[in-house]
Parts: sequence; structure tokens; C-alpha cells
Amino acid sequence: MIFSASISDLRREHAQFSTFISVVRSVHGCSCDGLGNAASGSVSGDPSKDGEPFVIRLRGADGSKVPPHWHPTDENVTVLKGTFLVGMGETYDESKLQTMNTGNFTTVPKEMRHFANCKGETIIQVHGMGPFKVNWVNPADAPMPPAKP
Repeated sequence: MIFSASISDLRREHAQFSTFISVVRSVHGCSCDGLGNAASGSVSGDPSKDGEPFVIRLRGADGSKVPPHWHPTDENVTVLKGTFLVGMGETYDESKLQTMNTGNFTTVPKEMRHFANCKGETIIQVHGMGPFKVNWVNPADAPMPPAKP
């Protein structure tokens, strides 16, 4: 079989392909349950919808700590910038933190208790199936929601 296509066919295919490319220039504006003041942005899908695939990005400042928590669905995490430290367990224990550098990926199974810390400004990308919910091991650790103007 010989491959052949007209210029107009190639342009049409390129136009269809380019509609699938998301350009995210900032991390803000995602309504992710329980994230408080964390900077977040939705890249694809709606993380609050049951059974819907989603991609979000979260940004944390140097030293930002995420208290122990869990999710009702698997959490797939890729580090896009900085260093993300993740530990497993019901209590925050720095000796259990494992380093994830830029480009590293992990899957945290649903209901696994875990915690994290950012070293340097850090941006992570999380993808999975909704709903994306954060359940705090100790509800008193939950970040305060952003103040309303």
C-alpha cells in the first residue's frame, strides 16, 4: 500500500490534531475539593465529576506541606517542576519522605494515606478518574478555604 495524501487532507488532519493540544500558561482556577489556598488549574475534564477522566496541575511554594490525606480514587502524579517529596502513612513523618524530581511519576492507590512537601517552587500534574476529593486523616489539618472578597 502506498501512502498518499493531498495538501488539503494533511491540513485537515493537522487542524483536527491541534484541537487536542492544551496550552496551560498558568496554574489557577480549578475548583478541586479540599485544596484550600493551593494554586491549581484544570487542564482537561472536570475533577469533580464521577467517572470522568481529568488532568489538573497544582503549584506549591518552597516548604509547602500537605498533611496526611487520602483519595477515593487512584492518584497519578507527575512532577513538572521542582522537587516533590511524598510519604505514606497516617501521620506526617519527614523520615518517610521519598524524593520525586522533575519528570518522576508515581501512582498512589485509592485510600492510601499519604502526605507531601515541596522543595523549591513545585508544580505537579495529577490525572485520574473523578471525583477527585481530598479526605484529611485529621480534619483539623484541612487548609482553610480562600477568603471571599
